[in-house]
Amino acid sequence: MSTFSCNEDLCSGCGTCVFVCPKHLLTLEDRHPVMSEENADKCTECGQCVAFCPEGAAEQEISEGKTLGPSLAYDIKNKAIIDGALKSRRSYRTFAKRPVSPALIEEILEVANWAPSGRNARFLRWIVLPTPAKIREFNQTALNWLVNEASEDSAFIKHYNPQSMIELLKNGKDPFFCGAPAAIFLVGDKNQRWGEIDCAIAATYFNLAAEA
Repeated sequence: MSTFSCNEDLCSGCGTCVFVCPKHLLTLEDRHPVMSEENADKCTECGQCVAFCPEGAAEQEISEGKTLGPSLAYDIKNKAIIDGALKSRRSYRTFAKRPVSPALIEEILEVANWAPSGRNARFLRWIVLPTPAKIREFNQTALNWLVNEASEDSAFIKHYNPQSMIELLKNGKDPFFCGAPAAIFLVGDKNQRWGEIDCAIAATYFNLAAEA
């Protein structure tokens, strides 16, 4: 059932939300948008009404307690900045040993959590390894798995060389995080239809937010 509502004190009756609703579930009554009970069952909480409302009057559960910034209007200066940021992105394989503060990690995660997902299903979970000590603990667990169980995982050994990883870990190397002082795992529900894609999109948001 939809959680759509309208703040009538803010609503100007412009009808933008009615126009952008992809399933045409909203109508204007007395100059304010409403969603019938029948249509509410069809709503997927896609958030288009919230995203495009110029007055910030449209609300859904996904937007509760959040303030949406204005979307970027087309501007050649914005284009140059955004294109430049995307094209300059690199994959890192070495990292400084400087600690990353929990506050900074939370700030990056707050941005990454705005990543779009299929049907707005917010099922992703972030696991943070905030310190080198936690990463070493993970690596020891991974080493135990590689030694005792990896050979039984045909999908894993099809793409990776467990013995090579074992040798690196035993020699104090870090084949997973390349010496990074902190690391993030993104976990999704394998039963979700768009799980892998949603994880990839959210990870990209996280990466770009970290770049910033």
